[in-house]
Amino acid sequence: MQWRRLRRVSATARAGVFFEMPTALPCGRHTLSRTQVESAQRERLMRAFVEELAQRGYADVRVAAVCERAGVSRASFYELFADKEDCVCAAHRRYTEVVTRHAIEAGVNQTKTWRRFIETSLDAYFDVLAADPLIARGFTVDMQSIGPAVSRLQAQALRDFARGRMLGERRLRRSDPLLKARPYHVHLGSVHVQRGLARDALEANPAPDFAQMRHDLVGWFVASWYGEEPADRAGPPAA
Repeated sequence: MQWRRLRRVSATARAGVFFEMPTALPCGRHTLSRTQVESAQRERLMRAFVEELAQRGYADVRVAAVCERAGVSRASFYELFADKEDCVCAAHRRYTEVVTRHAIEAGVNQTKTWRRFIETSLDAYFDVLAADPLIARGFTVDMQSIGPAVSRLQAQALRDFARGRMLGERRLRRSDPLLKARPYHVHLGSVHVQRGLARDALEANPAPDFAQMRHDLVGWFVASWYGEEPADRAGPPAA
């Protein structure tokens, strides 16, 4: 699906979700330090890059178009990033940091029940995607098969989220003996499921409503960590 291309950073984008939205840098003489100027340029370029990525796909992203959209010179792009992949890696690291921070700020590590832990972690994930769906689409849909560096970052992020879920389970089992201990790959699978469903929703709709998906996943993940199939229905043992 192709959406109408914007030639500048989206005017409707919410500041502070994935990237800050600094005002236009002043022309001529100003009092900003070089560090402040470069920080503002990085924000604009990362956001513009992921918007181009979401709308065009990585192969068709052009540095010139990113720079035009961001209002930053091509020379400045290459002063801040080695190449396209370096820019997208920096943006992906920001994405992971934002999702993690929102979960922590929402109190995921202070939850008292497994249900509340899952609700809080899914709320943090889907809320940030819904807050900026165009950028979210770039991260969840189009950042595949870009290159080995991005592939490693994506895989590591999913592993980190799975380990965080496993640590939450271990913490809550101390006060809830009915909560089952699930192996790491079950946690990793649950993270892949929610990401895959979010990806499909963002690919099908530029502004999806995640409410039903979130409700269904909470029910599934909670039940899966308490229920256990009776031995006589479990099927033959693995070879």
